[in-house]
Amino acid sequence: RRRHTTTPQPPGWQCLLHAALNAADITAIALASAHGLLATGDGAGGIVVVDLLQPSALWGGPVADSPIAGLAMAPLPPPTNGRRTSWGLGGPPQARLALFAVNAEGGSVVL
Repeated sequence: RRRHTTTPQPPGWQCLLHAALNAADITAIALASAHGLLATGDGAGGIVVVDLLQPSALWGGPVADSPIAGLAMAPLPPPTNGRRTSWGLGGPPQARLALFAVNAEGGSVVL
């Protein structure tokens, strides 16, 4: 069971994340502030994606055999399947993100 603690903060923007989710020291960070998401890569080749609005871990696991050297998040366009997409009454489709990771050996993965 996880405990959430509150740390008093002075006025102004503060970001303080207490997490013990990575298997090793954090070696890379990607922030998608418009979506409230943070991704961290570690020295063991693992990645954890954290929802900063909840706060909760959305996904985590090993993706490489060497340390994660870089992370980036980018929006994906809605799927069209070669046809025009109608949004209908529900409005636009929910934005999706891709997570790009590069390990220390030059290997890459897209999640």
